[in-house]
Amino acid sequence: TIMAVEDYAFYNCDSLMSVVISERVSRIGNSSFSKCDILTSVDLPESVTDLGEGVFGRCPKLFSVNIPSKITEIKARTFEYCESLPYVELPEGLTHIGGDAFFDCMSIDSVVIPESVHSIGESAFSGCRMMSSINIPEGMTEIKDYTFAVCWKLNSIIIPKSVSRIGREAFYNCTGLQSVIMQENLKEIGAKAFMGCGKLSKIVCYATVPPKVENAIFASKVYETAQLHVPEASLDSYKTADEWSKFFNIFDIESCVKPVMHTDGAVVYDLQGNRISNMGALKKGVNIVLMPDGTTKKIQDVKKGDFVLTADGTNQEVMETFSFEKPTIKFTFDDNRTI
Repeated sequence: TIMAVEDYAFYNCDSLMSVVISERVSRIGNSSFSKCDILTSVDLPESVTDLGEGVFGRCPKLFSVNIPSKITEIKARTFEYCESLPYVELPEGLTHIGGDAFFDCMSIDSVVIPESVHSIGESAFSGCRMMSSINIPEGMTEIKDYTFAVCWKLNSIIIPKSVSRIGREAFYNCTGLQSVIMQENLKEIGAKAFMGCGKLSKIVCYATVPPKVENAIFASKVYETAQLHVPEASLDSYKTADEWSKFFNIFDIESCVKPVMHTDGAVVYDLQGNRISNMGALKKGVNIVLMPDGTTKKIQDVKKGDFVLTADGTNQEVMETFSFEKPTIKFTFDDNRTI
């Protein structure tokens, strides 16, 4: 009875198209299916508890693969250069994703990382050009160098409270990135962490002490055009700190409209600054729309076909056209904008 697929067992088998592994196999060895140029599908049994390094690396046609529920580690280079792979469901109980694990998987459009994951290696998701969303689990203490570099479709990132360091070029050249929220325990940001993210318009940092940064973490355009929101008591510290002081627009979190992430649509608030989670909750009177480019509009400008970010982080299309009473109250922001 076969209990394991040995290291390099089917390495460079250029005629292998599909694989079904039998029950009782518990280990798939290092690079065992690497460089199988026309391999398109793999079916792994629940008996598998160990996937070696580079198991399916450089299989450019691989489209479908399942990860057994007992796998606790996606090792280094497991799926590197799997250019056709659109999705992988990661099992609950997974604790580690190795370096380059999904490097250059350019067709993956989203990944849900289980909350059990506490570490992700360097360049693990670098080059996932079509990936539009990613969650970073609470419990991770570091986002390592290059982890999410060249993820062109990412539009927003929330760094969890547990993270104290963002590595060098961690989000380098994420050209679609529009907003970043960093929590209070962040202590350090590596060089060029957000370089090449020219669409960044809102950066929120809850750290009361400005995180230590290596030079040039943002593109020069971002320093000029983006809004940086920080704790009110720390405004002066950010305005005099290296790199942070380069921002032209620094505001306190407490008095500004609550920072949120947005993609292609509008975000709606009521007069008290509360985000409206669905169109049915809109009320007559003054409602403010924060547009993706940072401008604000009255609620009358929301029309059918627009999108509103809901409380669960998804965008909902406006299906009806609403009519409201003409506002009689002027809404004033701390940056002197009035509506």
